[in-house]
Amino acid sequence: MVSLIFGKLVVANSREFFKNQDGQHREGVSMAEIKLPYIFPEMEGGVLLNWLIKPGDRVEIDQDIAKIRVGGEMLFFPSPLDGQIKSLCVKEEERLAVGETLAVIEEAAME
Repeated sequence: MVSLIFGKLVVANSREFFKNQDGQHREGVSMAEIKLPYIFPEMEGGVLLNWLIKPGDRVEIDQDIAKIRVGGEMLFFPSPLDGQIKSLCVKEEERLAVGETLAVIEEAAME
């Protein structure tokens, strides 16, 4: 579930935002795709305004990683999990569809 509070996406179940890209590629570490979820009814997509991170950055769950525009709203997009950003798949000012991959993250190993 996703809620919008004062222009910030609030993730109730962050695992909705990613799916395994290639499963376990080494013990305790997996790659995940961070995808644009449905935020509003009848939403078809949005525009990535700018990245707040770069490849190689370590991020924590709920840390803002991008600003996106959906309809007339500007929203901060949070990381759905802890890990290291491996690649950014969308350029700034690029339109993207719901379900499109925004970034690839190497999920932090559970200790």
